[in-house]
Amino acid sequence: MGISMINTSYNRKIKNIVDYTFIVLETLNVSKPQDKGIFKKCISNYFKDFYFYKKELMDIASDEVLDFLEDNKISYESRAKMLYQILEHMVYLEKIKDRPAYIKNIIFISDTLFLMLKLDELVDPIYGEAKTYDEAIKILSEKYKDKINKELINLFPKENRFLKEKVELNIDNFIKAKQALSESPFEISYQVINSTTSKVLTYSRFDYVTKKDHMYNRMEMNEILYKNDISVEFANATIELVGVEVLKNLFSRQNNFIYFIKMPPKYFDKKMNFIRLKELLEIDFIKERICLIIGAKEYNKNFIKIDDLLTSTGINIAISDIKSISDNDSKIKRNAKYLFSTNEIKTNLEDVKKFALDKKLELIIEDEHSMFDYIPFEEAEIIDELLEEDYEE
Repeated sequence: MGISMINTSYNRKIKNIVDYTFIVLETLNVSKPQDKGIFKKCISNYFKDFYFYKKELMDIASDEVLDFLEDNKISYESRAKMLYQILEHMVYLEKIKDRPAYIKNIIFISDTLFLMLKLDELVDPIYGEAKTYDEAIKILSEKYKDKINKELINLFPKENRFLKEKVELNIDNFIKAKQALSESPFEISYQVINSTTSKVLTYSRFDYVTKKDHMYNRMEMNEILYKNDISVEFANATIELVGVEVLKNLFSRQNNFIYFIKMPPKYFDKKMNFIRLKELLEIDFIKERICLIIGAKEYNKNFIKIDDLLTSTGINIAISDIKSISDNDSKIKRNAKYLFSTNEIKTNLEDVKKFALDKKLELIIEDEHSMFDYIPFEEAEIIDELLEEDYEE
């Protein structure tokens, strides 16, 4: 993975859960694989399968795994999901199914990994108001006393100095990082374009926040951000910060959203920007929920390079600032799903609407007050049919 705040945030969470697990297992002298990478893979796939994509265990587990879960009375669904990951990535089911002692050990490891994931959810401020270590232990002990291995639950609430120190250190590091970000004169503001139970579209802006110890006012700084070459670096920073916001939502089991980020002019003129973009959006479940807005002029000028990028990475794009509808614009359908209409092309709005309908693009219209009107393709199609019926009558 490339170096980015997104990757760092994601890997930090997985590392914390695995570190907590190893501390508990080592404290209890439980035999375990020494390769932390296997544990990290289990946690990463647990998040992907059951948080980010909300898969059903019955749909992805083999009959052999489902039979194993039933035979060993692993009925609590979340617990079963973790054991499924263990069986998928850590052990061969055929080699353990007739070895009771080994089965008991694997289930114990799985339960520990599951509890440490739940511990992390309670103490990590990324989810909201974090619990203290002592509060979290009390909550987990009570919540899972009838659902998790009783031996583990009985041992879990006992004083574990090493686990407590590690958890509190991670909390402190997160608070310090959050404080450092809060001191920056920049922030991402979010404006909801459309919100339904199935889809939430949000426009993301990188803004300068006026503070008494900063010399520029907001209007001056935003003009610098969006008009000078420095805007390229701020675009990358926006992607990173929005990516972290995506992670926050995903860890909270919200996955029905797309964030739009407007890319500055000349961004796609340089090869190094393509390389950085690939690094920032290399994680699929982040990339799927971010859509880059590219101006039509920029898109057409760098079409071959952008097309190659999108073909190789699957990055989502929207096109904005179409000043005229021409044959060249047919390339838009090749890569884009969304079309942004801005104030500059209000006079051609009907042409833009027809173009969006013809190319089956979702249309988002921004008015003079920076408010958005979202027209899904399905709705536009219905409106067009009604207009045709009225015309025929």
